[in-house]
Amino acid sequence: MGESFLGSRGSALLDIITLAQPFVLAGLFYARGLARRGRYQAHRNLLSILASVLTVLLILFETDLRANGGVWSMTAGSRFSGTAFLDILIAVHLTLAFVTAILWIPLLPISLWRFGASPRPGAFSAIHRRWGWAALLSLTGTAVTGMAMYLFGMVL
Repeated sequence: MGESFLGSRGSALLDIITLAQPFVLAGLFYARGLARRGRYQAHRNLLSILASVLTVLLILFETDLRANGGVWSMTAGSRFSGTAFLDILIAVHLTLAFVTAILWIPLLPISLWRFGASPRPGAFSAIHRRWGWAALLSLTGTAVTGMAMYLFGMVL
């Protein structure tokens, strides 16, 4: 997508994703709060929008990453390149990203199906709450490690 506008070794897309992550996380926690306050329709709508945006960003990110030679190529200029610290950070990030996908990919369509057009608490609520919370924590970890990877792999 072009060179970084923040001056990193990453691409402009990585800059955008890194800057957007705190807002996405805030939106996810806000959506959780909507559900806790009984605003289930708003919760569903916000999470549907965020899931769509995150899916598009993930596809663009993976395409951009591959076009730029992969994570190892993009972090080659970092003073942390080749260190156990950066390698472990990348491994933790990838693990969390995988877990997040495993949780979100089935949870979203199943929740939309089980709660229907007018979401209300029901038999599926306890399962949805438990797995939704796990997905939120996993996505938070993915975002935090992603921002750390950007800092230690693309900036420093």
